[in-house]
Amino acid sequence: MGIKFNNVSANPDLKDLNLTIKENEITVLSGDVTKEIIADLIIGFKRVTGGEINLLGEKINNKTTSFANIQSKIGYVFLNPQDFLTNKNIKQEILFGLKYYHFKDLDNRLLYYTNLVGLNEVDLNKKSLEVSLSDQKKIMLGAVLAIEPEILILNYIDHGLNIKDQKLIKGILRDLKKDKTIIIVSNNTNFFLDIVDRIIVFHHHKTILDGNKDMFYEKKMAKYLDVPNIIKFIKIANSKNPKLMITTDIKELMKDIYRKVNEK
Repeated sequence: MGIKFNNVSANPDLKDLNLTIKENEITVLSGDVTKEIIADLIIGFKRVTGGEINLLGEKINNKTTSFANIQSKIGYVFLNPQDFLTNKNIKQEILFGLKYYHFKDLDNRLLYYTNLVGLNEVDLNKKSLEVSLSDQKKIMLGAVLAIEPEILILNYIDHGLNIKDQKLIKGILRDLKKDKTIIIVSNNTNFFLDIVDRIIVFHHHKTILDGNKDMFYEKKMAKYLDVPNIIKFIKIANSKNPKLMITTDIKELMKDIYRKVNEK
């Protein structure tokens, strides 16, 4: 189920936002602080002051005081692990939501979601805030996925992830989008480029750009976001006239370079 903003306002700066976020896609919100405001409105951290959000069959407006009916259907991964990781160890972090929402078969669910995010049984007794930042991000993701949300919001999930864990989490997100609405809040174009379906860029609380990753080949995109390294490379190379293919897939690019070299 998608999310629809109808003339939504929120103090102090957001006014009359119209936006639809589709299900079964990975949508990246980038640019100014509007991206965080939108995430906060969806999860209920911020109140709607005008207009209405259609969210999981509920209408959220300035009269809404509780998200209880849909709270378990929305998963939110925080930027700062210290805002989320408050339990004794990793095991308790992942079990917390499962117990709170009265899931059954806790042991199997615990092991499944622990393994899914690249952790194992040995890790379960470790203190959450004493492991690496990259592992803390995986703990939060595992705990959130364990409650099986329909909407998944990832607030700078890329921050602090090592290269190996970036690849792992991007693979997880690709698999998850077939039955979830996934929103990534980030300006890290090198992280999200190869998994994003739609990018929405905000500037001065307005939607400036809205489209797919091909927008990175347009000059105006560089005014608001860093151009990913692979696209910078292709642009520079093509200025020298090798005519490399336009792609965001590093493996396809390498194949094309190999073909061009052999042609010579």
